[in-house]
Amino acid sequence: MKCHSILLAVGLLAATSSQCLSDPFNRISRMSLEDTRPVERPWLNAAEPGPSIVQLGDQAPDFSYQAESGQWFKLHQLLQHGSVMLVFGPTESELLIMESECDSLYNVGVIPVAVLDRRTSSAVAMAHRLGLGFPVIADPQGSIASQFNLVGPPTVRAAPGWFIVDRAGRVRGFERRRLPDGGFTRIACDVLAIPSPDATVMSGGR
Repeated sequence: MKCHSILLAVGLLAATSSQCLSDPFNRISRMSLEDTRPVERPWLNAAEPGPSIVQLGDQAPDFSYQAESGQWFKLHQLLQHGSVMLVFGPTESELLIMESECDSLYNVGVIPVAVLDRRTSSAVAMAHRLGLGFPVIADPQGSIASQFNLVGPPTVRAAPGWFIVDRAGRVRGFERRRLPDGGFTRIACDVLAIPSPDATVMSGGR
């Protein structure tokens, strides 16, 4: 299956009416990924940021993001289609690991989202060059990162980190200052207390 239906749906948000959105979004909620291709990538920037101390169980900041079309959306609109795993500051190699786990994450109802400390044009170029099939957010000013308390001394740049936000908008797990060495799907399943794809296969095999 392909990792691209989320991109299609987010792109369609900026290009179509709400009446036309219902079918693609229903496909996303069922995680049916094999029959559509992306028409637009969600290159984003945050609006009106505010630093906050996000802890387990807190409501995640409902940050704003902007599609290529210029239209603005909110985190809660992504959460309508699954839990979200926000990955801040991944390197190219970490982005490729995310891509390799993209299908597994979608299959357990988790949308991977990379937040890059880059200008929009740079984020676009990187994602196309690496062939990424999940949403990538351009956050050159650290606007989104600051809302998750990832910007501070000793530098003013965003530190790496990851956050898992469930469909109700609550932070279920996070780690600041480092990213996992692979195993994004395993971490998401552990945090959300859902069976991992491996466990499902093993259970079916028995």
